[in-house]
Amino acid sequence: MGFPLVHSGAKRHRPQVSFHAVNLISLIALLRGCLMEARPPHPSPIHPTPHSPPTPHWQPPPHFPPSPTWPPPPPSTPSPPPPPSASNCTQFAERTEGPYWIEENIKASNVRLNLTYGVPLNITFKIANGTLSEQAGECVPIEGARVDLWSARYDGVYSDVEEDGTVGETWLRGYQLTNSTGYVTFYTIFPGWYTSRTVHIHIRVRIYAEDGNTTLFEDTTQLFFNDTITAALFTDVYPYNSRGFAIRDTYNSNDPLFTSTNMIVLEGNYTDSDGYRSLVDMSLPYSFSVSLQSNGARIISGERVGYGFASIK
Repeated sequence: MGFPLVHSGAKRHRPQVSFHAVNLISLIALLRGCLMEARPPHPSPIHPTPHSPPTPHWQPPPHFPPSPTWPPPPPSTPSPPPPPSASNCTQFAERTEGPYWIEENIKASNVRLNLTYGVPLNITFKIANGTLSEQAGECVPIEGARVDLWSARYDGVYSDVEEDGTVGETWLRGYQLTNSTGYVTFYTIFPGWYTSRTVHIHIRVRIYAEDGNTTLFEDTTQLFFNDTITAALFTDVYPYNSRGFAIRDTYNSNDPLFTSTNMIVLEGNYTDSDGYRSLVDMSLPYSFSVSLQSNGARIISGERVGYGFASIK
């Protein structure tokens, strides 16, 4: 079957378009265009793009002293510490020395050395006998105890560590021997954070026999800081806040070594040129036989009766 043929002479009928229909179509198109123009743009994402680099800070905040006078020298006559108190002799937790302990044997009170930046942190430690001694009772200040301190810099880096590129540098490391009232003071800086650890400072205490060579006691702990303080400081203060894309991943709440009993109380403020200061009472779980002489208590012998240090004030 073929298709029907159309005669060439047949008259074609063109469909007629109403004038009113044309006007109606034009009106609809116009209204649609107006509605599309009035539609609000696609909303921006609620959360900003993560890991955006911070605005660079190339100048230290105004509260830092000018470079020639920084770090400031420790005061020549520090304020006398309060007398020993038996109320500070409850135990707290010992903690691992960690991978960055080095026996530098640098006797120093000011461990800032050549560091130009960092919020000052001045810590005074009182080392005392935290358990009942045969002759002297408890909380007796220990003279001649060796106290080592080490911590990370504002960027979470330790000195004299090959992987950090700091071999040969010794800032933020040092030791002192307690005086006749059991006190030592370190002039350091507020430490920075590094991956997998909350902010902390390492402390090692060693007690020697009268010969100066025999170790009667040796233990290590870590001191922690309030996260509210560290968060504000790391946000507001250069160079703590200039670490590029690095994101702090560990706080007190998720650090396996953190314990609230090892938190230290800070006085001062990072907006002050003097920074922070703290008095830390560390009483040892050790029973000493001491001889009360005119120049203070001297350790003759001792026996460990517990583990850990004591509460921090």
